[in-house]
Amino acid sequence: DIVPNYVTADGVVNGTGLQAKVQQYFPNCVVDGVAMAAMKRPELEEYLTTAVLKAVDEKLASVDAWRPGQFARVAKYLSLVQIDNNWSDHLKNMNFLKESVILRKYQGRDVLQEYVTEGVGMFETFLANSRRSTVFSLMAYTTPAQSGRSS
Repeated sequence: DIVPNYVTADGVVNGTGLQAKVQQYFPNCVVDGVAMAAMKRPELEEYLTTAVLKAVDEKLASVDAWRPGQFARVAKYLSLVQIDNNWSDHLKNMNFLKESVILRKYQGRDVLQEYVTEGVGMFETFLANSRRSTVFSLMAYTTPAQSGRSS
């Protein structure tokens, strides 16, 4: 999801910015911004996929070392929480859209088509936000043992 924001239309990669964003979402992920800046997009995506999967595997191992199966439980819980929170926002935004689309009727536009078109885009945004929030929360999760609390 983040690679397109750091690669220009002519293929120039902002390696430093991309490295910072990857580190924001995956703190234990080791990537080289200078090396990424020299890569073409397919090579860059493969490089990042490998690095991120390694970071996720390390996180899974550290969380499951505390309690087997904990990573899956936490991932499910965080997914539900993020979807629930983002769904509430999505429904509010859909109501705002309904109100704004009605005004377009006076511009001679097809109200239903406008609602459907923008609604689909808003739903895709909802899904992307839920996915990003879940990944961020999951990678930031610490077990009580890691945070210094007892279980």
